[in-house]
Amino acid sequence: MLLATVALALVLVVIVAFAIRAALTPPPSTTPGTVAPAGASTDATTRSIDTINAALDAADEYLRSGQYVNAGVILDRAAKKFPDDRQLREIYAASLLGQQRPADALVQLEEALRIGPPTVKLYMDAGVVANQAGKTDRAAELLSLGALKDPTEPQLPLYLAMVQIKQGKDAAATASLAKALRIKDDLPEAWGTLAELSLKSNDLSLARQHVGKARALQPESIRWRNVEAKIAKREGNAHGAIALLQAFDAEDLYKASALSTLADAMAMDGKVLGAARLYSQAAITVATDADLYYQAGVFFKRAGDTSMAEASARMALELRHAKAREFLDDMRK
Repeated sequence: MLLATVALALVLVVIVAFAIRAALTPPPSTTPGTVAPAGASTDATTRSIDTINAALDAADEYLRSGQYVNAGVILDRAAKKFPDDRQLREIYAASLLGQQRPADALVQLEEALRIGPPTVKLYMDAGVVANQAGKTDRAAELLSLGALKDPTEPQLPLYLAMVQIKQGKDAAATASLAKALRIKDDLPEAWGTLAELSLKSNDLSLARQHVGKARALQPESIRWRNVEAKIAKREGNAHGAIALLQAFDAEDLYKASALSTLADAMAMDGKVLGAARLYSQAAITVATDADLYYQAGVFFKRAGDTSMAEASARMALELRHAKAREFLDDMRK
């Protein structure tokens, strides 16, 4: 399974937090920045940027209140006036991330690397943003450069593994995770991801060993409970899988991508109607996910409740689920 890792998202949060608190004074000095989009206030476009400090102070007010477009206007002007200031480029990148523009943010971080010195943190931030921008090859390259610069930083091979999984390079990812654990052996994300990779290759014994270590470090994590439940289900132990996940509500299970694991285990255990109700509860809570209504319909049909199956499928159809119409047509035959 390709992972959407929390670790990568956390680095993005660090970049934004860095931007908010940053107000240093590097020497000024000459490459245009990425043009910020329309929508900024008149005040933002007229704020003074005679010095880097003035630009940072002006942008900081907007960053603190989440007005990333206005901050971007100021920082774009400042980057054109002081094009070789590394920190300015980094903060501009943060404002662009706040606008959900990772590709433009990467341009600024690449400029920061060009200006130098290229720090380990900068390689890490640029690698993570490259991944978010869909440039996985560049992300892997940047994270690898960071790891070469500081072979004692475990987060670099950890994040690199996540990118490699996204690229479908599971063997390389396994090697990167092992490297991260050689540096620091108490990384639940590394152990848990190794468990997921082992489960993917159907090595249940190794998967159980790895997830046991992840759960020892993060016993309440739904994600690692879900991996262990999948192992139990794969072994035919529906009771064990249910026991691991039944304490969580439908919304938490949905957010952790664990809903289908519990529903399938319940169905394996003969509790098909319970599985249908679980999907129905999640569908009502989330409201906008057509597949939850569709799955509820499938399980209600299996449980023999045609009325609820049809009602759920109708909601899925209303939300434009691709298979809902066919499902309803089949029920009428």
